[in-house]
Amino acid sequence: MRLSSLYIISLFLFLCSCSSEELLQEVDMQQPIRFTSQYLLLGTKVPGVITQNTLPEGAAISIFSLQHPINEPIGSWSPSIFNNTPGTADNQGNIVYDDTYYFPTGEQLDFFALYPSISEIGSNYYNTKNIDVELQANATDQYDLMYASLLNQSKKSSPLVFEFNHLLSQITFHVVKGQDATIDLPLTKIELIAPQRAQLNLWKGNLNIYTDELTTYTLSTDTPIENDTPIPGQFLVFPEKATEFILTFGYDNSHVYHITPSEEPYHWEAGKNYQYNIIINKDITDPALPPVEVPTTPDDNSPVTPPTEETTPPADSTPTENPETPETPSDNPIDNPTADTGNGEEDLPNEPTDAPATDENTDTDTSPLPDTTDPGTETKVSVTPGKSGAQGPIIIRVSLN
Repeated sequence: MRLSSLYIISLFLFLCSCSSEELLQEVDMQQPIRFTSQYLLLGTKVPGVITQNTLPEGAAISIFSLQHPINEPIGSWSPSIFNNTPGTADNQGNIVYDDTYYFPTGEQLDFFALYPSISEIGSNYYNTKNIDVELQANATDQYDLMYASLLNQSKKSSPLVFEFNHLLSQITFHVVKGQDATIDLPLTKIELIAPQRAQLNLWKGNLNIYTDELTTYTLSTDTPIENDTPIPGQFLVFPEKATEFILTFGYDNSHVYHITPSEEPYHWEAGKNYQYNIIINKDITDPALPPVEVPTTPDDNSPVTPPTEETTPPADSTPTENPETPETPSDNPIDNPTADTGNGEEDLPNEPTDAPATDENTDTDTSPLPDTTDPGTETKVSVTPGKSGAQGPIIIRVSLN
């Protein structure tokens, strides 16, 4: 009898132990999905450009995820768990979102993130992998568009680190006064003519740029020109080279100069800073023309002499050096990531693209803007996020004679 009682007690303790172990295993399986952020640095500390290695506090992103069995490819864009889910960076760069989601058992997730969020970009999401992105024409309103992806993630890899890559090119300017030139007027604005709209593939991070849909981007400035003057601010534009730069000196639009970018580099690349040094070898003084009188109704029969027009001389846009060989980096370098945390577009299924890939051996069209365009034809150029190594700005010299 005593032996039987000991057996029953031992069996009871064993069953309790098993139940506790099973309960612990079930709890362990509930691994919450957490995110943090990092990305390449941009040394140009100006508004609109990310300059730290984590997202700033309050930054809003859109998060997507695709669920699939372990080690099996995905056949279609069918987001689950995260589907344009808003995320916000805290003061440590961690990404927080409403509610708490967990890794599915026996499944892996591919994650994709976009900064700024789709709603802040002003785009619409219709549960498809492509969205339209339209950039702001005013340089002060532009944002630093970035993309990140993480493939084949499971509960063992939490917290997940989104490494964001820049999708746009940064364009900055220096104006250099020639040795014998006199420049009395400030540079009041720089304009840049380039594509404004593109289609972003959320699955692969590719941009299909509508190269026929051009707009005039404007950087307003009021900068006196010294020997070598860096112009405050920058353009953040799609990586498709501008067709024209327009420099305006003074306030009466009497000194406007049109410059066609040099043939090289043939294309701008995502995540790179292109610094254009405009060398002025002519006098820009006030007044350049006699004052223009506005005709009024005359009291007598004296004729009104029409005003004369100024002919703006063409700009010499021949680069004075090979732009593919950067000079000594300036004080505003653009840095790119040196490690890849798993963007890996090659792991995704090969899908038909909406546009041909960029041919690196084909020159960008730098001809003057046409008077009319065919509204039924849209030309696209496909580009991918920039991932090149750390380097200074690519400097291109342009002379205005």
